[in-house]
Amino acid sequence: PEVERLQMAAHDLRERARVLLAALPPAAPVEDKHQAWALQQRAETLEVQAELRHVAVLEKLRGALNEAPDTPEAHDRLAAHYVERHRAAEQRRDARGQAALETLLRTHDTGRWEDYLRGEGLIRLITDRPARASLRPLREIGRRLVPGDAVEVGPTPLSDVRVPHGTWLVELTPASGPTLRIPVHVERLRRADVTPPGETIPERVVLPTDLSADEAWVAAGWASIGGDPLATGAGPRRRVWVDAFIMQRDPVTHADYLRFLADLTARDGLDAALRHAPRVAGLPARGTDGLRYALCDGHLALGPDLDPDGPVSLVDWTSASAYAAWLSARTGLAWRLPAELEWEKAARGVDGRFFPWGDAFDPAFCRVRAVHRTARAPDPVHAWPSDESVYGVRGLAGNARDWCLDAYCADGPAIHGDRAVLAEEGPADARAVRGGSWSRDARSARAAARDWEPPAERSSDLGFRLVRPVVPSRG
Repeated sequence: PEVERLQMAAHDLRERARVLLAALPPAAPVEDKHQAWALQQRAETLEVQAELRHVAVLEKLRGALNEAPDTPEAHDRLAAHYVERHRAAEQRRDARGQAALETLLRTHDTGRWEDYLRGEGLIRLITDRPARASLRPLREIGRRLVPGDAVEVGPTPLSDVRVPHGTWLVELTPASGPTLRIPVHVERLRRADVTPPGETIPERVVLPTDLSADEAWVAAGWASIGGDPLATGAGPRRRVWVDAFIMQRDPVTHADYLRFLADLTARDGLDAALRHAPRVAGLPARGTDGLRYALCDGHLALGPDLDPDGPVSLVDWTSASAYAAWLSARTGLAWRLPAELEWEKAARGVDGRFFPWGDAFDPAFCRVRAVHRTARAPDPVHAWPSDESVYGVRGLAGNARDWCLDAYCADGPAIHGDRAVLAEEGPADARAVRGGSWSRDARSARAAARDWEPPAERSSDLGFRLVRPVVPSRG
């Protein structure tokens, strides 16, 4: 109990520090951060005290077994400790740690943890309309997590389907509309369902009815964010609820963006289009200096060195937002830039993987600086099919970075309780940016990595993609 008290006190201090830092811009003076830093230092001191007391307890238990090797109480308490540590190793995707802790658990287990070691869990899934369901386990093949053979489990709702622990892909085929897929992460002896924070009853999963081939559905539910020590700015691991959304499968391309500029030109004149046209960084957003596109007969057109399927770049945050507003008006759908945690869930799924395809990196999987070093522009959006998340979103690890909706906060994205929230679109000195790119190294490809840019920044490796809410069935 003393260890738990110290850990809770440390958590509270860190949360107070997070709130203080979240209210400050990234470049705030050092003096303004002293109070938050002091809270973080006190939290670290309490965490060290908790760990030392924990070690003392373990040494007493081991000492008891030296004196009386068959003492069941000591074995049981040590086994419970190793279960807790083993769960944590699974959550942080530490394969070597899992193997070592499982060996220690088996050494001290007196039979109480037999079911835990068997490693089964339950899946419960309720949908807003009936759908035929099948399950496919995700297995690592060729350093990528890929779906195995499908097993039919009947129509929804699914009620406590027992499966081995791990990540499963649930494929749902409703009576009308496309086949949909939702990843589910099953922990040992636990039920995987879609229960929002603070609730006890699972939520009905709303199956979209209007999903097109170039869109990906990300169902509402829990996601594991942060917790990657090799990802810059990732922060601690946290389990967060993210509401459902639909994301464009690929970044906005030159062809897409030119349609936007053509409409602006026809409606408001060429000067309006020039304000949002891609151009070299550091030049005013007016006139024709530094334009990335060609000017032909009063209209903007693709230059000879650009591929229409390449992701648009050299556009600032305001222009990306203007494109979203234009597409919303044109389609009647509420398109916008993704929130940081929406982007991270789209990349990492529900199991907290380090890259969109799994936990291992290889330069053959995505376009980063280690590949095609001489090329000075992104590839077409379809050039790297292996850079695809479990939801079917492409190009999240490399090729071009993405603008996000959020004002950047050094202490992490906006979370209220355990729920991801949309940051307001008001003025900000820095906007969040996610993803790796052709001009950056493999570390930027890690899905938990965070970055930022001034909203007026225009970079040759920075583009965007959009998200929209799920439209529920009218039935």
